[in-house]
Amino acid sequence: MLVLKSMRFVIPLALALVAFQAGSLLDDLPAKYRGQAPAPSTVVARVNGVDITAKDVEPLLWEWRGADAIQDLVTYQMIKGEADKARVSVSDADVDQEVDVLLGQIGKGQTPETVKAALTAQGLTRSRLFLRTKTKLLLDKIVERSFKPNDMVNVSTIVFKPASAKAEDVDAAIKMADSAYKELKGGASWDKVFTEYNAESRAAQAKGLVGWRLISAFPQSIADELKTLKPGQVTQPAQTDNGIQIFLLNIAGKDATGPQLDQMKQMYLANGEGQLGHKFHDEAKIERFWPPAGS
Repeated sequence: MLVLKSMRFVIPLALALVAFQAGSLLDDLPAKYRGQAPAPSTVVARVNGVDITAKDVEPLLWEWRGADAIQDLVTYQMIKGEADKARVSVSDADVDQEVDVLLGQIGKGQTPETVKAALTAQGLTRSRLFLRTKTKLLLDKIVERSFKPNDMVNVSTIVFKPASAKAEDVDAAIKMADSAYKELKGGASWDKVFTEYNAESRAAQAKGLVGWRLISAFPQSIADELKTLKPGQVTQPAQTDNGIQIFLLNIAGKDATGPQLDQMKQMYLANGEGQLGHKFHDEAKIERFWPPAGS
């Protein structure tokens, strides 16, 4: 069975519902994706000679799928409003292209008919994918406006976690970190020192690679030091929520080019989407009008 994996854009499922003027939001959906509801008397199925009409189905659609449809429209309108404020937009052609890429990824090795049937069974028609993708691309555009490579670094770390919160255990971790730091400053390679102190670590294979992070995400003392380091240099041991840590600067954001720059940007967008999504939701005025109270 084909299952669509979650997209990068995530908005809390607990978003409330909002009333909207008929057709106003649908103007943002290309005409080719606006499905037409059958006339009430249209027979949509027949079982042993008994007709099932569109009129029979319609009220059930609201009860079974109404909240889902409103949810997506609420999310879209919320992000579109912020995009309008930021004066950013995306073209229908760009959205279509992104949807095609998505469908190609989730339907690899499947026929187009199989993919379409599987998505439809999950309530993911082309129109819904278009609206969700447009929402995501608009949010990307908003986040991208604040992207500054100089604000990011790519680092690896060695963590010296105290055995307990007792003073003697914390002191032992500090001494171990100091010893490792002296080795690194003395010319020992990062891989050698990391393996020496983290042989059993789950991060051993990656040699402590953290990847791209905002400098502002680090404690102030570490952030200040990272700004002064050159690639290959390490920070002094410092206490964090994880324990005593040493960071290796792999590359400064300002020096990133090509694939490294793309990777950094994608990391920034992924983190920014969630943060801004929550912020916009908290600040939005969203009112519930459906389903009716007591229904």
